[in-house]
Order: sequence, then structure tokens, then C-alpha cells
Amino acid sequence: MIEKLSDIYLFSDIDGTLGVSGKGIPERNREAVARFVEKGGHFAIATGRTVDNARRFTGEIGINSPCILSNGCAVYDYGLEEYYFTSHLPEGAPRYLAEILRDYPHIGAAAVNATDYCYIGERSQVKEVFKRSHTDFKLIQPEDFTSDYFKVLFAVPDEECQTILQELSGRGYEGVYFVSSDTFYIEMLPVGASKGDAIRKLCKLKNIPIDHTIAIGDYYNDAELLKAAGFAVTVAEAPQEIKALCDLVVGPCMDGAVADLIEYLEERYDR
Repeated sequence: MIEKLSDIYLFSDIDGTLGVSGKGIPERNREAVARFVEKGGHFAIATGRTVDNARRFTGEIGINSPCILSNGCAVYDYGLEEYYFTSHLPEGAPRYLAEILRDYPHIGAAAVNATDYCYIGERSQVKEVFKRSHTDFKLIQPEDFTSDYFKVLFAVPDEECQTILQELSGRGYEGVYFVSSDTFYIEMLPVGASKGDAIRKLCKLKNIPIDHTIAIGDYYNDAELLKAAGFAVTVAEAPQEIKALCDLVVGPCMDGAVADLIEYLEERYDR
């Protein structure tokens, strides 16, 4: 049972929760996180981004606990600069990718490993979609893609995202699952690698009581994290299905949603 702020392990999604790509983290959130950490709280991010890509955000705030990266494919300690664990796609992933790109010639794909986002082939019509996430990409050819990667990110038209997600999820590909991480992204991830799986593994590894964990997120790729955490929180803009999973709904992201949560916790546990 949580009795004071130093008992709390707070995991925050980045995009749409802690801040917005291209706009940064609101000052109110930065100040609240600094205050929470100073009072003994444990603060970490739980994001779909890689270790280096997320670093542009971690440099703005007081990370003092291992972080969940690549939507649960990795847990990384920025203080020690080392991974606790990683997960990779199964051997069948190259075949799955080839079939998906064959069946959907108008979508693009990027493979994600520990450090890089790599375009798979040259599909210029989707580069603008990838640019919306303000992420730098390298280029690899489809034949260079292997199961050594953490995940595959598909860029899709907003209006087709849920339809394509349902179709891919129904294919029965062994060892992977599909989730939407934005209105224009679908991810292919290894089974057993979600933000929820990662928080459970981390708690077991570090002997953290799961009921001492609090998670805040805003989208479908946060669902398993919100289900696993001891207390679940989302932002005002979240889909209704995500709000239904949560114990608390705070204000909009850029108004300081994470600060709203920390102030809520301070009122109850700042002793």
C-alpha cells in the first residue's frame, strides 16, 4: 500500500501524455516531475521510442528509474546506461513483413532496433507520415530486414488505420501482435512485449510491489500498461476505451496532464 510519495513508481507515456512531438514538454509538467523526484518519487517514461530517440525528452526531466522503451521491447536504465532486458521479433517476421507490403502497396514500414528507425525500401508517399513524428530514419532494403529488430512500424492513412489493424490482427501470424500507437501508426511487436509485460517484468526484477506503480498514457498502445499498473490515469483527449480502463482522467496533455496527476498524488501522499 502506498503511504508516501517515495513509495510511488510513476510511469508516463511521452507522446500525447508528457508532451507532444515538435512542441516539447510543458513547463508545468517539467516543474511537477522535478518536484516529485525531489520529494523521493520514482519517475520513468514508458514509450514507443528508442533509447536515443527518447533521450531528447529525458534530458528535459528528472528520470530516476528504469524506463520502458519501444512499447515494451526494452527496459533501459538511463542512469547506468544499460538495458535490463530486450525482446526481438520472431524468425517469421521477414515473411510477415513481405506479405503485408505486398498486400498494402500504399503503406510504408520502418524497422526499429535498439537505436535506429530504418525505412524498409523506398516508398516516398509515406515519408510525410513518418515526418509527423519528428523522427530521423535510415534506409534499408527489404532483403536486409531480419528478426534482429525489436518491432516494425507501419505508416498508414489515418482513415484506414483501424481497418488495416483489424485485418492484420486477424492473420494469425505466430509470435507477433499488432497495435495502433497513433492515428497513423500500426506496430508489429513480439508476443510478450508490451508496456504491461515490461512493467510486470521490471517489478519482479526490482522487487517493486505492483500496487506501488502508477501509469499515465493516452492511446491504445498504453492499454496493457494501464491494466497492469496499480493505479491507471489518462488524459482528457484519450479515446473512450482508454478512459474506461483508468481510475483517474486528468486534463489535456499540453495543459500539464502529468502535473495534474502529480498534484493529485501530492495532496494524498506528501507527508
